[in-house]
Amino acid sequence: MARYIHQHEDWPGFQWDKDTIAHELAAVRHRQGRLLGRMESLGFDFRSEAVLQTLTEDVIKSSEIEGENLDREQVRSSIARRLGMDIGALAPVDRDVEGVVEMMLDATRHYADSLTKERLFAWHAALFPTGRNGMARILVGEWRDDRTGPMQVVSGAVGREKVHYEAPTASRVTVSDKLLDIYEQDGMKLEQLMAFSISDDHARQEQVWEIVSQSHNREPYVIRRMLTEKTVRAADRRVRFVGLEAYLAAGGPVMRDLFEADDGGWLQDPAILDRLVMEKLHAAAEDIRADGWKWVETALSFPWGHTRHFAEIDGKEIPLRPALPSAGHPLR
Repeated sequence: MARYIHQHEDWPGFQWDKDTIAHELAAVRHRQGRLLGRMESLGFDFRSEAVLQTLTEDVIKSSEIEGENLDREQVRSSIARRLGMDIGALAPVDRDVEGVVEMMLDATRHYADSLTKERLFAWHAALFPTGRNGMARILVGEWRDDRTGPMQVVSGAVGREKVHYEAPTASRVTVSDKLLDIYEQDGMKLEQLMAFSISDDHARQEQVWEIVSQSHNREPYVIRRMLTEKTVRAADRRVRFVGLEAYLAAGGPVMRDLFEADDGGWLQDPAILDRLVMEKLHAAAEDIRADGWKWVETALSFPWGHTRHFAEIDGKEIPLRPALPSAGHPLR
């Protein structure tokens, strides 16, 4: 059973019933309108205090989700200073609190801005200015890898950690930095970028984009087809014959599509698949030979027309004449 959303086969192809959630959305929108109306009726000082209180709660509660309990007065002081608000004596603020506040203010005040690679890396650097998480050195301002295992949100004492969330492996979410830059500059549509996530071969991704970008047909399906042209579909008859589990057990890698239904994905090592097919065919041939057949031939495939002159001979039972059964009795 999948524990995290990204472990579902159709992730991130989310589906929802609009009729089911329409009532709840309408209620939220109504409350939002009432809140904005009340805010307009307040004086400037009261509105500023409401903003300060709301942002403080956002930072506190967001940090609590990940097991971090920040000092409320430090958070309040940091926000007030950054917003230019006079709330009297400001409490000294730790660097870790400053980083969280800096990130949250950028996210909430500039929510309409593009979420670029540079912006994500800046948030990360604000949270981990020393390049360490406790005593452990971590990658800061870079795309993560899995050299130390998948990224996890953990709380609790050492040896008794509680894993709140485990992210997809880095190989599942990797796209060439060059393509990300092109996307950020509006040189590529989101659907096209999503299509490239099917492969973790950055050189091949960039090669395919060079070809597609000069073509009149830049549809995502073209990108997927080019990235998978040397693979085998999981629906291939060879895969059905040996079973996908046998291929995986033999160390064969599988390419999956993060954003589209892929019917089990694409097998990236045809040599392993063909070896497993031949081994299973040879075993089946030996069983047939054991039944007494003198000629048994196995192959992955036959040339076109190879079986044209082959015909199946159906045995036809001929009834014996009345005298033959009794004549055959002495022969037994």
